[in-house]
Amino acid sequence: MKHVWPDTFVEEANLRVHVSALRKALGDIQKEPQFIANVPGRGYIFIAQVRRKDAVGNGRQDARLKVRPDRVVSRIFGRDEAIMSIEAQLSRSKLLTIVGPGGIGKSTVARALTAPDRCPSEVVWVDLSEVANTKLVPTSVASALGILSRSEDIVSEITSHLGTRDVIMVLDSCEHVVASVAPFVEDLLTETPGLRVLATSREPLRAAGERVNRMPPLEIPPPGTTAQVALQSSAAQLFVDRADACLGSYELTDEDAPHVAQICARLDGIALAIELAAGRLETVGIQALATSLTDCFRVLTRGRRTALPRHQTLRATLDWSYMILPAPEQIALRELSVFPGWFANDAASAVLTGCEPEDLVAALVAKSLVVADASSRETRYRLLDTTRLYASEKLGQANETPAAMARLARYLDAVFESAEYELYSSPISCWSQDYAQHVGGLRIALEWSFRESDNARSACVSRWPPCLFSSGSRSWTSAWSS
Repeated sequence: MKHVWPDTFVEEANLRVHVSALRKALGDIQKEPQFIANVPGRGYIFIAQVRRKDAVGNGRQDARLKVRPDRVVSRIFGRDEAIMSIEAQLSRSKLLTIVGPGGIGKSTVARALTAPDRCPSEVVWVDLSEVANTKLVPTSVASALGILSRSEDIVSEITSHLGTRDVIMVLDSCEHVVASVAPFVEDLLTETPGLRVLATSREPLRAAGERVNRMPPLEIPPPGTTAQVALQSSAAQLFVDRADACLGSYELTDEDAPHVAQICARLDGIALAIELAAGRLETVGIQALATSLTDCFRVLTRGRRTALPRHQTLRATLDWSYMILPAPEQIALRELSVFPGWFANDAASAVLTGCEPEDLVAALVAKSLVVADASSRETRYRLLDTTRLYASEKLGQANETPAAMARLARYLDAVFESAEYELYSSPISCWSQDYAQHVGGLRIALEWSFRESDNARSACVSRWPPCLFSSGSRSWTSAWSS
């Protein structure tokens, strides 16, 4: 007790409690003990055979860190290039973060990278998903290394333990503790020349020397495809593999291929969502599954029993991302759900009620909740369909839908007022290119307006340019029918 609790008064009963817990953990609960015996009048003694390895370097034992992930790496689809790229970057960088939305496959790729047949380095796997207090990050790492810390300088104890060994430390699920992980990793890497850190997170750590690798969605098959063409895409390959495992036998047919393509597209190529969808084939057919995904949070609820709680349903995955957002970013995500497709900064500024709307959008992009496309002359943004449905549900629960839709309608009012004048002064190809991105929002705003009361309709729709409603208007006809 002096060794374990040197500076604390502890009741003797605690020793019995801890020894009992040790016996249970070791399975030493038979009548004849195999590990820990109680000698009357003497105390407890460890009775199992002990084998010591030869000491190497600095008088330390060659205790290779056994700390690879405890889950079996299943077959991986569409990630070969990503794995090779990350492997190459990690060989020349001390800190690399795999970033992407929940369920995209960040941890799966990290497991593949650190598998024994691929990674010769010692590996420490630290799951931070259950660390609620940011101050406990160093303690969690020390525990994973088997360090019983007795000082306040845990970082020094970790660096002393690691020394110059070639170690890859995987910090899995950092998004909710990034504020603590970033300085901790910087301090650790400064003092340990042989250490490399591979982090997985829904946003970058923004630490010194960090390289970021954003994980893209799986490749989606084209609509109306054949089985042969669909199976060239990684999303369809994953779906068929999981369907085959679920049903005992499944082969993709030309009849099923368009429905599988629809399912993969509706789920944005998110690996976890596709796995959950394939798991529903026990009770529903392919075509019915494709149709039912309009309510994907009710349907996608049967994850692996051994999966982390946040990966067992699609809702749990998005709950995890949403709940760790600061309140202004939660509000912004809800309000952005009124956009059915791509939107620009001016549209976001018109709909968002928070201060510095561009900063809010940038923060959500960093946290993998909004997708950015900078390939065009103006950066565009959108929410993945599953994220938008979730955020829209939250918007309704907060009774914010009418106000957010009204702001969208007013924004489109101003946009199409300009469009009316430009329609007759600009080439139709240029006009269409400029305003096509608003068609989805226009349709939703119109449908909402006609569902609302007469006051809402007169406040929004009646003020829109007459060209939107005239039978001969090219803008109205193309907007409503396309």
